[in-house]
Amino acid sequence: ATLGQVARLAEAAGLRLEDFLPLARAALDDVARRGPEAALTGPVARGDWSTVARHLAALPPDEHAGYLGGVALALRLAGGDC
Repeated sequence: ATLGQVARLAEAAGLRLEDFLPLARAALDDVARRGPEAALTGPVARGDWSTVARHLAALPPDEHAGYLGGVALALRLAGGDC
């Protein structure tokens, strides 16, 4: 489902899903090596809420639920509260 959202947003930006698959594979490899908590990166892991807000502002409204679901899961993994 997450990669479905990536495919939709990539297409809207004139890119292909295939452009993002190396990143997805690297993320899975990192989780396999380090575990989910240690492999977590991105604005939620850094507590960078201004970047999260900018992402939401850039996304179409019908993509907000998926993005916010990912934010909630990352926050849970990082040990924070939603």
